Parts: sequence; structure tokens; C-alpha cells
Amino acid sequence: MLINETLANKKLATPYGEITFNEKGESKDLKGEQEKVLGNLPGFTIKNETKAPAKKAEPKEEEKVEAKAAPKKPATKKN
Repeated sequence: MLINETLANKKLATPYGEITFNEKGESKDLKGEQEKVLGNLPGFTIKNETKAPAKKAEPKEEEKVEAKAAPKKPATKKN
């Protein structure tokens, strides 16, 4: 995230297109490499956002019951 508090609630034209800053002066409109380039300019800082690892969804209680109740096919013998 690119931060510039003096640009809070404003838009800025960049070589990468127009970016918008929120009330805190934060913009999430750019990609990582683009943020690094603009982050080197005076007045700009970069805040690295860490994404939480995706949790594996647990099956709902109804799905668990259905999975247990599913009948199994009888084994067949080959001659």
C-alpha cells in the first residue's frame, strides 16, 4: 500500500494511471513494483500488507451427515 498523508482524499496522475488516496492518505491502486518506484519519491512510504493464509473450509454439519450416510457399492469378484 502506498501512503502519502498530504494527498489524503485526492487523486494523483502517475505513469501507471490515476490513483486515489483515501482519508488516511493510503492507496491500493498500484501493483508491488509500481509502489516501489513511487515509494522512493519524497513524501511517499510503502506499507507491506501481509495476507492471512487462506483457511480450508470445513464441511457443514449437513454435508458430514450426508457423507456418512452414502451407501457403498458391494464388492464384486472377478473370475
